[in-house]
Amino acid sequence: MASEPTDHELLLLLRRDMESLARRLDEALTQLARGNARFEHLALTEQETRITLGSLRQDFSRAMLGADEAKRQAGAVADDLNAWKQRLKTVVWLGAPIVAVLTTLLVEAVKRLVFP
Repeated sequence: MASEPTDHELLLLLRRDMESLARRLDEALTQLARGNARFEHLALTEQETRITLGSLRQDFSRAMLGADEAKRQAGAVADDLNAWKQRLKTVVWLGAPIVAVLTTLLVEAVKRLVFP
């Protein structure tokens, strides 16, 4: 006849199984904590990446606005320069005949004064 385990043996088996279960639960909790830490690290890294990307986008937008403003200002300076060039050409075209006539009159006046 097979002997049935005694209460003491059953308690020892139960204790051993409970210790094994406690170890496995401890290992599972440790792995869960590691996984949670990795998740938090990844979440923070992702958040930092989003923040950095957002900052880069803002910097790029500001740079593009600055470039547009610089192009606009350069265009305005070029327009002003072209306007001044046109004014100078007009003055030269209108002033050259006047200067030539005045020079001729001055030469004639000097000739009359020096050689009466």
